Amino acid sequence: MPDMEGTVFLEKARQIAPDTVRILLTGYADMQAAIDAINRCGVYRFLTKPWNDEEIKVTLKRAIEFSELEKGFVSTVRLLSQMGEMHSAHIGNHSKRVADLSRKIAQELKLSEDMCFQIEMAAMLHDIGKIAVPSSILEKEESKLNDVELSQLKKHVLQGELIALMIPNLSEAAHMIRHHHEKFDGTGYPDKLRTDAIPLGSRIITIADSFDKLVNHKNHHEALSPAKAVDFLMGSRKEYFDPEILKVLKGYLSTKTSEIPQTHEVTLAFDKLELGMVLSKDIKTINDLLILPQGTLLNEKTILLLKKYIESAPVVKEVSVFRSVI
Repeated sequence: MPDMEGTVFLEKARQIAPDTVRILLTGYADMQAAIDAINRCGVYRFLTKPWNDEEIKVTLKRAIEFSELEKGFVSTVRLLSQMGEMHSAHIGNHSKRVADLSRKIAQELKLSEDMCFQIEMAAMLHDIGKIAVPSSILEKEESKLNDVELSQLKKHVLQGELIALMIPNLSEAAHMIRHHHEKFDGTGYPDKLRTDAIPLGSRIITIADSFDKLVNHKNHHEALSPAKAVDFLMGSRKEYFDPEILKVLKGYLSTKTSEIPQTHEVTLAFDKLELGMVLSKDIKTINDLLILPQGTLLNEKTILLLKKYIESAPVVKEVSVFRSVI
């Protein structure tokens, strides 16, 4: 086509509408071109001219089936993620952010669309095993857990792997979930894997996971800006992470500053709320009665209203708000 090669068009189409199924019809039966199309553009099928009408019909039919099947996978994963959010709002919000960043890192590494998809699904479900962990344990800082509680918390990676294995075609993602708490120096869990023995997807997710915990810390005042967070990971905790992936994250943050939101969602207890914060989700009673809608600015009046409801009626324990990055 004029002014743009077909692969460039498909690559841009993938960026704009990643859920579309892309098929490349070309007059060049070049194997390297086919590989580039699959890796760069996430092409579902590569067909050559002259085409066969029946082959195109079959390919389109299978592409539609593939699209519906993939949507089914994504819906299932999102449903499970919502279950995690029902158990703890922090799990759900955190997992969505980690999934988004993990996909971006995978794309920066030029991984195939299938691998990006597996990594995104694994990241979305990386903490799903925590639905089997009591809320009393999840609410504590890990450093304050006793040996029994810590052992129970660490089992979430095995529970998460089992849950993911129940979803068709997510066995690779399940493997990533199992190992997302391994450390590059071999001191992680559950299998104490080190360096390249840790699945690439797990190495990506553990960096995205740790990064998000730093910029969306439960304690608002201890949260770091994205730039300071990645510097911290490359400094004080560098032995835990794949250094090449950290470089990719740092490079992404330096070149995509316009895509980094200037506010971050964080989940806080009621006593941690501050004037000027903005609700990122509705606040409701346990009986689903709306107290304050999403987008409400917290001022003295709204915080006083919340305090009265807390004293008189059962309300969810945590609130999701947007805070500015310092």
